[in-house]
Amino acid sequence: MIMSKNCGCSEDTKHYGIFLCHSKEDKKLADVFDEVAPRIGTGVRIFRKEFEKMGSPPEKDIINDICTSKVVFVLVGPGLINIIKNNDRKYWLHTTNWMSFEIGIAAAFKRDIWLVTTDPMFNFPVLDFDVFLPVNSNVSPSTLKSSVEGIIEFYENSPKINFKDPHAKSQKYVYHCPYKNCGTEFVMLPAAPFKLNNLDTVLCPSCGGVMEYYNGKFREKIIIERKSNIQPAMSKDRTSTPDFEVDE
Repeated sequence: MIMSKNCGCSEDTKHYGIFLCHSKEDKKLADVFDEVAPRIGTGVRIFRKEFEKMGSPPEKDIINDICTSKVVFVLVGPGLINIIKNNDRKYWLHTTNWMSFEIGIAAAFKRDIWLVTTDPMFNFPVLDFDVFLPVNSNVSPSTLKSSVEGIIEFYENSPKINFKDPHAKSQKYVYHCPYKNCGTEFVMLPAAPFKLNNLDTVLCPSCGGVMEYYNGKFREKIIIERKSNIQPAMSKDRTSTPDFEVDE
């Protein structure tokens, strides 16, 4: 694996860290990990990377940090959720690019990935990876400290949690962005067992186009429609409608 070679990561690499993917808007959520880790042991190191500070991307440092970590936590707190819901597309695209990058590196190294969110009904897309990508989200705001402490304590004594991957190929659903000149493949990673409300809006993790998922159940046919008053963030020659017809 090229990434493994570049960072010196191998089966013999000492995995002692915990890597946090988080937005600068959600520092308080990340602070919980800094508070809990010292109570567990001195061998636990927390790697914190804030997406928005990466103007000159330190990719190699990030790869090394993830390489030496046992587990990666993706923190989706109220600050990031509000930015996404308010369609601050420039900010969101920068952040989601780093989410995808860091999750991709972690998945390539086969690290466990935990999604921690304060909004159990919030869903967000990440680029699709053809690798084992375990995502566990049984961490609620009310039990955050005790849950995090228990998880970190486990990883101090064990290399991996062997829970069933809810997004394995036989179970996960891959979507394509409907906008021309994009077509990015992604999967929806739920913050809770996936259950859509009557209307759920997400942004494409690549082009920033707004997609609305209608009705029902995750396993049923899902209709995607673009809001006519919102333009995708990239490629000015993109059409004003998806590549397929939308049911009325």
